[in-house]
Amino acid sequence: MRHFQKSTKLDSVCYDIRGPVLDQAHRLEEEGHRILKLNIGNP
Repeated sequence: MRHFQKSTKLDSVCYDIRGPVLDQAHRLEEEGHRILKLNIGNP
């Protein structure tokens, strides 16, 4: 299996779908920031 080093461009990307990350996303939306929501396919 080949291993790839993660790009530093992804350092601020979060995978979390609940908890503090979601809370922060809601706060940012309320402030007028645009949040890109991704569907991870989990029902």
